[in-house]
Amino acid sequence: MKKLLTLFISLLMIMSLVGCASSSDVTLTLPAYFYSNTKEVTQEELDPMVKDGIKSLTVSDDGTTVTAVMSKDRQNTTLKSVKDQLDTMIKSLAEDGSHVSDVKYNDGLSEFDVYITDEEIGIYDAIAAISFTSYGLIYNTYTGKESSKVTINYHKTDGSIIDSSSYEGTFSQFMDEFHQW
Repeated sequence: MKKLLTLFISLLMIMSLVGCASSSDVTLTLPAYFYSNTKEVTQEELDPMVKDGIKSLTVSDDGTTVTAVMSKDRQNTTLKSVKDQLDTMIKSLAEDGSHVSDVKYNDGLSEFDVYITDEEIGIYDAIAAISFTSYGLIYNTYTGKESSKVTINYHKTDGSIIDSSSYEGTFSQFMDEFHQW
């Protein structure tokens, strides 16, 4: 009886360790756009991508979403990469002589403050806003949010607000609308 109780306790401890190991994994539903240049993706396209902290990628029946299981470290690396790429884009805006003099954003990439040197928002400022919105939606998708709101506030260099715009939805919805333009 004592051996049986010891075995049972050992099994409980092993099961709790297995539970702890899997709790470091994150399961996300991501749009197919993250893995393909089209709205749909196949399992064959995904299989080679299962590596480097990505434990599994499973395409939905309609091919438009992917269930990704990844380590928490991989998720954090991806989130950092999104911010790093955003910072590179912001730096290039200043170097390319655009009207954007500065861009600030919050930790969740849901609000951007864009400072422009002109009195009015130009076409390049609007194109930059599309990029900021994309980065915000991508970032929030990787945090596990199904839908998010991204706000762009345009400021004069003195800080006064010229205009503000928001997009609320998913990255897939945004891309579908973008392709319809």
